Amino acid sequence: MKLKITLLFVLVLGIINAQNLVINPSFEEYKKCPKNYSEFNNNVLSWTTANKGTSDYYNNCNTTFGSFNPRGFQNPQNGDGFAGIVTYYEDRYSAVRHYREYVQGELKTPLLKNKRYSLKIRISLADESNFAINQLSAVFLEHPINIKTKSFIDLKNLKKDSVIYSEVSFKKDTYFTTKKNWVTLEKNFIAKGNEKYICFGNFNSNEATEKIKIGKYFLPIESYYFIDNIKVSPLDTQGFLANNLYAFSNVLFDFDKVVLLSSSLKELDKLYIHLKENKHLNIEIYGHTDNVGTLNRNEELSLQRAQSVSNYLINKGLKKERIQWFGFGSSKPLVENSSEDNRAKNRRVEFKLIEKK
Repeated sequence: MKLKITLLFVLVLGIINAQNLVINPSFEEYKKCPKNYSEFNNNVLSWTTANKGTSDYYNNCNTTFGSFNPRGFQNPQNGDGFAGIVTYYEDRYSAVRHYREYVQGELKTPLLKNKRYSLKIRISLADESNFAINQLSAVFLEHPINIKTKSFIDLKNLKKDSVIYSEVSFKKDTYFTTKKNWVTLEKNFIAKGNEKYICFGNFNSNEATEKIKIGKYFLPIESYYFIDNIKVSPLDTQGFLANNLYAFSNVLFDFDKVVLLSSSLKELDKLYIHLKENKHLNIEIYGHTDNVGTLNRNEELSLQRAQSVSNYLINKGLKKERIQWFGFGSSKPLVENSSEDNRAKNRRVEFKLIEKK
């Protein structure tokens, strides 16, 4: 029994990890155990620094963990490794006015155009930080960034250089001030397509960065965050296949009515998201009734119900030219109308996704 439980745990863990597109998401794999806190670049597998800033790497493989950490004492959020970066630094005597550090990792596969993804990043403000900020971002790119300075990476310059990227901003009204625990930054986004790398940090200049003093000491003016367990995963949008006939399970109407009940909207919202992400698909809506009532009334009712579903999707934002609706009345029953249960099965709304020619 113990063996079965262990195998089940490993299987479940494998399924969970398979959903994450980030390679080495918790910084567990490395070339050598860090003996100095600035050994992130060219050491953590599948990760780089994006600029010349010396991003930090911490791992429990070092038995003196903590004693070499000038930022405080933090345990990993997951596994044994985690990273740390300067997200704001101000020193009038420094040669670098906008010193920044970044972590830049690789994805297992490129992101798909117009597909929705979930991004989760765990952060914790370092114990010794005396400032917190409220502006952190992840940038997804086709090719890795390699800036030859220690300054902040200006996304406007990337755009001028025709670098294709998608920014996921975690800007908040409150500041990221938590030191004792790890907090999760979480956001959904739509990919532009072909993004293969993720870069995380503060992409704002000192003047454009909003900060708040929280430490006992004023100098140095610095904000530093630990980072762990970065996850990018595709969002499930039902996985509808083109040219397959589907029946809504919760698209409901009152007796002899054509107004959608509120219980129908969640299912329709999921379908709309799928259509929004897959612009190469059109949709046809089919209304059906049982055999109670006249043929004319049933045809009229089925058409109006199919139209109600179509109008809801159109009002959400679906273009009219991508949708058609039809009413078949009682002419296409699933089962014989021999009982109330059977008639309930025949009262339905169906749809089919059609690939554009």
